[in-house]
Amino acid sequence: MPIAQSSIACAMFCSITETCCSASYNEKSTQCGLDQTCCPQNDSSEEGIVMRKTNESVSLLCPCGWTLHESKCYFFSEDTAIWKNSKTACEAHGSNLAEVKTDSTRNFLRIKAAEYRDSAEAFWIGLTDIDDNGVWIWSSSQTEATVTDWYHTQPTMVYQLKEQNCVFLFRKFGYKWNDAYCEDECQYVCEKTVS
Repeated sequence: MPIAQSSIACAMFCSITETCCSASYNEKSTQCGLDQTCCPQNDSSEEGIVMRKTNESVSLLCPCGWTLHESKCYFFSEDTAIWKNSKTACEAHGSNLAEVKTDSTRNFLRIKAAEYRDSAEAFWIGLTDIDDNGVWIWSSSQTEATVTDWYHTQPTMVYQLKEQNCVFLFRKFGYKWNDAYCEDECQYVCEKTVS
């Protein structure tokens, strides 16, 4: 095992080693373990951390299967659920349904969702007006949406006599926002702040 002065040095070593997909750094021994496995079984090493190489860089911060954007990690589910159960599933992973607070995040989510266009019709995000119809609030932070990405005919509030109080990124609308019946089943996007 090579010796590295820091976890950053270990990450850099992995990034320039073609066969390295993940690395573990032991802070006590300063050993840098390089691995060809992209999603190691364990996300922590004794006395240290595990890092994974992504397309962009070595990720020190996001669990396997999650994508780093700015200071948050995002997970695009493969399973489907109603909005409430999607929220619960995210919380079970120490995260929340995604909240769009910046133009950069809005664009990132649309681009990333489009990567799943062959398998995903829609992805729930954490926006809802379930408590006050027409007032769109982020479910986790309880703040009103200031950045939006509604498709030009949305929100409609009611469709076929059903209230539409939850929001998903809808493939039919180029993954722009669509208000929908909260009991619809679709995939979802979780987010968590980098620790």
